[in-house]
Amino acid sequence: MEIAIVVNTLLMLFAFMIFILAYIRTTGYKKYEKFMRNNEYAKAIDLLEQDKYKTIFMQGHHLNLAYLYFINNDYDNYIKAKEKSAHINIAKDDDSYLWIVNSSQIIEIILMYLHEDINGANVAYEKLIKDNDELEKKSYFIHFGTWRLLKVLEMIYLYYNSNYDKAKLIYEYISSYTKNNTVRTLVSYYACKIYEIEGNYEAIKAIIADIDIQNNPYGIYLDKWRAKQ
Repeated sequence: MEIAIVVNTLLMLFAFMIFILAYIRTTGYKKYEKFMRNNEYAKAIDLLEQDKYKTIFMQGHHLNLAYLYFINNDYDNYIKAKEKSAHINIAKDDDSYLWIVNSSQIIEIILMYLHEDINGANVAYEKLIKDNDELEKKSYFIHFGTWRLLKVLEMIYLYYNSNYDKAKLIYEYISSYTKNNTVRTLVSYYACKIYEIEGNYEAIKAIIADIDIQNNPYGIYLDKWRAKQ
């Protein structure tokens, strides 16, 4: 009888702990989503940095932090978070592979372009597409954030390979619906570079006027043109 009471008590404690963890994860994720919707990247970073037990994203904790550091233009902390996530091993047929592996690769190639490693980035992008022939279609339906980053990367690739018309189409599509300041600023940066080549300074003026300079970690990339307004 006493053993049964102890067992029941332990089961109740275990169930309670599961409930508490689920509650912490749910409330934490809701806060994270709110911060991301409002472009409050610093608050989202602080939320995950304080999540010592990785309850919100579990094994994806450090990769989500790496993504946030990328979004927040914090390269040093991005590298540290990426290194901590290197041990994650997920099968290619797992839906989470799109975020945990492909998004990381996409971000790496975008950063290669931003750091002027053009040839290396071109080769890496072409290999990514060759090795993942259905990446765009799958990411669109399974993880929209990955698809959005992929379109940013595609636009940059098109720019550096002088395919300006297609690059501008991607800019127009991405900038018309996304509220993510980093994504908007990156595509705007390359659109401005294209319009500068074409001598279309009115288009550049309109782009600069359309970008929110608040909570904009990548706003420095547009300073060249903003100073001329």
